[in-house]
Amino acid sequence: MAAASGFLNVRKPQGVTSHRCVLMVRQLFGTRRVGHGGTLDPMATGVLTMALGNATKFLQASAAQYLTSDKEYNGVIRFGVTTDTDDITGNVLRKHEVPWLTERQVRDALQRYVGTIDQVPPRVSAIKKDGKRMYELARTNQLQQADVKARRVHISSIELRKFTPGLFPEAKIHVACAAGTYIRSIARECGEALATPTPTDSADAPPCVGGTLAALERSRSGIFGLDTSVDFDELRRLLQAGENPLEPIENALTHLPFVQLPPEAAHMWQIGGVSWARPADFMSGGDRADAREGPCAVANGETVRVFRAGATPEFLGVSQVERPHWSDDFVLRTRAFA
Repeated sequence: MAAASGFLNVRKPQGVTSHRCVLMVRQLFGTRRVGHGGTLDPMATGVLTMALGNATKFLQASAAQYLTSDKEYNGVIRFGVTTDTDDITGNVLRKHEVPWLTERQVRDALQRYVGTIDQVPPRVSAIKKDGKRMYELARTNQLQQADVKARRVHISSIELRKFTPGLFPEAKIHVACAAGTYIRSIARECGEALATPTPTDSADAPPCVGGTLAALERSRSGIFGLDTSVDFDELRRLLQAGENPLEPIENALTHLPFVQLPPEAAHMWQIGGVSWARPADFMSGGDRADAREGPCAVANGETVRVFRAGATPEFLGVSQVERPHWSDDFVLRTRAFA
């Protein structure tokens, strides 16, 4: 499939890096034009959105916020354990039994992180600091957790789905959040927020419970869910059977409003010229040829699909619309081509 182009909803296995998954997809499809819509840690499983061919441009385009920005995760926090990576793959820094921890305490602590918050990422992460990945600096002891700066993230909800009491209690959680949120940080910060009751005869007791991430599964990345994902064995079988497992670029964007441009205006848009559209020209998301839903209101800066008008409208790409203060019409400026 030399001219492969589209999106691929891969179910990442545990113990494999996201970059390794990219290399495997490159090999299977015979193309180097492969990217992914958000790194998953090696220990994590679940949805890893891949883009092949022209679809890679949409991961950097304004459409990316609709494709892969909103995430959902299923995770397990283990309390009483602190590691240097904020998950169970790291070196244990502190471990102590906390059999007194209750479900109510954990539930209350988790709710502190719902909303727009300043979150401190794990020091072992792919974020760049001074031109280097933080995990590279951490491995050579050039970066401590205290040196990592907080970043603004948004967490829509945290649901405590199961609490298992014990010497090292565990909490199964479901998190809905924006891109850039670290579930490992939620585990660490929740463990830090839970104070240890210090008895009078144990002055050296740790000040907090501590927590680390014991398991993680990404169940959704934007429009791509776990229910429609394929693992690599399934992917190989599909390709061997001559089936195309890729989601066409156009199909992955049907939730966006669209506009049909006359051939001349469409050509101008494609070569980088200025193209205009009236508010009534924008239609609700759905089938490209189905305008029965009627016009829809678009906001300044919104992303829309662009088609060349005709008996069979041709999908050209996506664009952000801008409305100058002196006009009622919209300009189609930034663009990503299919």
